[in-house]
Amino acid sequence: MRLFIYSAISNPIYLCQTEEDPILKAFQLSAEFSKEASFDKEFYPDYKALSNVSESYSLFKFIGY
Repeated sequence: MRLFIYSAISNPIYLCQTEEDPILKAFQLSAEFSKEASFDKEFYPDYKALSNVSESYSLFKFIGY
C-alpha cells in the first residue's frame, strides 16, 4: 500500500501542483525511496525505480530540460 502512495506523490505533475519547491521535494523523495529500499528488501527494485524517477525529474527540471 505504501508503495502505491509513494508512486502517486512522486508524480511530477502532483509535485508541481502541491509543492512550493518541487525540485527540492523530488530530491527529498529520492533520498527517502533509497532509504526505504534498504529496509524493505522485497520491494527493493520498486523503491529504487521510484528513486531514479524522482531524481531524474529533479535533475531535468534543475538543468532546464
